[in-house]
Amino acid sequence: MIGTLRPGGRCPGRLTPAGLLWGGLGSAVAIAAVTAPGALDARDDINHAALRFSAHLDPAARALHELVAAVQTQPAAPGPAPRDTAAPAAPRAPRPGAAVAADRMAALRAAADGLPRLSAPVGDLERELSAWLTAATAARPAALPADRAELTDRVLVRASRLTDAVYQEYDQARADASRAREAMGLRLALGAAALLALLCTLTMLMWCRIVLPLATLERTLGAVASGRPGRLPAVPRRSWLSHAHAETQRVQLALKEERWAARRDREALRSNGTAAMGLRHILTVTEQPGPGVRSHGDTVAAEGLIAGDFLDTVALPGGATALLQGDIAGHGVQAGLLAAQVKYAALAALRLGRGPEAAVQAAWSALAHEDERFATLAVVVVDPAAGALHWLNADHEEPFLRRATGEVERLAATGPLVGSLITEPDSSWSVRSTAFARGDLVVLCTDGLTEARNAAGHQLGDTTVATVLREGPPDPVAMVRALYLAVEDHGADWQRDDVTILAADTTCRPAPARTTATGHRP
Repeated sequence: MIGTLRPGGRCPGRLTPAGLLWGGLGSAVAIAAVTAPGALDARDDINHAALRFSAHLDPAARALHELVAAVQTQPAAPGPAPRDTAAPAAPRAPRPGAAVAADRMAALRAAADGLPRLSAPVGDLERELSAWLTAATAARPAALPADRAELTDRVLVRASRLTDAVYQEYDQARADASRAREAMGLRLALGAAALLALLCTLTMLMWCRIVLPLATLERTLGAVASGRPGRLPAVPRRSWLSHAHAETQRVQLALKEERWAARRDREALRSNGTAAMGLRHILTVTEQPGPGVRSHGDTVAAEGLIAGDFLDTVALPGGATALLQGDIAGHGVQAGLLAAQVKYAALAALRLGRGPEAAVQAAWSALAHEDERFATLAVVVVDPAAGALHWLNADHEEPFLRRATGEVERLAATGPLVGSLITEPDSSWSVRSTAFARGDLVVLCTDGLTEARNAAGHQLGDTTVATVLREGPPDPVAMVRALYLAVEDHGADWQRDDVTILAADTTCRPAPARTTATGHRP
């Protein structure tokens, strides 16, 4: 952590950011200005030495070797010509050795053209070779064999001296290249030292002006967060961290206020929290479904812990499972208390095997004395044995039915909402039925899901929910999670309305029961 870096430390002397920065940059630029030209010169020297080897010395040595070989292998001149001098003898063609020697001499002259110290030995060799070539290509021998041998020896002596000069040039070129490489290495080392000095300068600058002040701020914020607020250290107004210092002061004040508010809320929660948690449990707890049915549900309250929505699953006497979901107008504790009454009134009727109609009538009796309160209610009975689904929808958000084929249907309303305006509860709601096979999935939700609005005011909408159902996993737990993630991705304001989702499917088709669970004939 930064706090381990001795936050109370200081930069040595009168070290300032400007002095550090300009000093480091000046040193780096000065060293670079000295080393860069020398490094370039050393590179040119290395290139020049390489050029001497490739373009001059190597071709010269090769041409000289071939010239000596041609001179040494030149055959002897023929015997004396006939004494008949009536007609002049025609010049004979140059022998192969002489032609090669002449060609190699031209190549040697061209290779030594860029080496001034070889010009004199090359000139001497060229003169001796010219005399040798004249004797070798004459129509009639102008000299005795002993003289021709002497010419050959003189050419070979000059060639030997030139060979020594070429090897001296080799040694000199190697020495020049070695010195150039050493000079370049030294200058590169100086350049690396300049970069290292600049890096050390910048590191020290960051340490003094950023790391140490941040360490001090961290120590102070840690004390504030742990309940031991301290006085913030002074930071120069023109410091790089002056803005961060001001924000830290604001955070420190906000933490003090939040600590006071949290202490007040803890006291209130200690007195009312047990009742609120118990009421939330009553509204959101679900029983185990009947055989062959899987279900899962959840509620996100708009205000605090208590929602006006409720849900439950009930294993009915005949082996079927009833899914119950309702939405009381409003949120908060008052709506939650009324929702608990409505929920358990409907559950009592379902547990007695009275069917969805009796359940909604019992819910109406709990709301009959509430002039300003009403509720929507949906009761869905899943009967795996019969492969059927029966539902009653009292103006609730129409449940979604996703078939195993991916097709999505809606379970339409079968009666008005539940409230004191209903005067004839016995005939206000009806039950409808549809097939429900393995792989089908039914999803009950409140209007807080489909009407969830983002910051721009756009609702999530039925189409988006249907798309999530069509593309989502056929598992109740995973589907409920996918729908809540869709609300989150939409950027919805969770405080606008409660969002409750309950999903169920069948895992198998048990043996048919002798009595129906719904109390009515499908």
